Amino acid sequence: MKIKYTNRYRTVILDVFSIYWGMRNEGTKEEEVFTYFYAIYGPQDAALGVYDSKEVEVVDPRLEGEWVYTGNMRFNGVCYAPLAKERLLDDVIDRDPEAIKKFLQFAIRDGLLDAELYKDAL
Repeated sequence: MKIKYTNRYRTVILDVFSIYWGMRNEGTKEEEVFTYFYAIYGPQDAALGVYDSKEVEVVDPRLEGEWVYTGNMRFNGVCYAPLAKERLLDDVIDRDPEAIKKFLQFAIRDGLLDAELYKDAL
């Protein structure tokens, strides 16, 4: 899956590796459904960033590779399987170098990222 994100400096196409949704302020007038995309910004910052669905455009809705459902009482989602199975998601978001390296190895192995593009992050 790919999303288009525009900030004040540029527009980029990002690869999505996790999607979460849920309800904010449930039972109040401010009740709101949310969806977040966890996407890799690129080789210069190989960690996952969090992007609100209201701030991006989905440009390719296909989920490539193996994905798994994750859910609990607060929110539900789908995640690129190695991030869930290896318990890497939180560490990759927190920019742990070893977790990022492991995540990139899985994504490259599965053909989701270009090895040449991410060689410096490995």
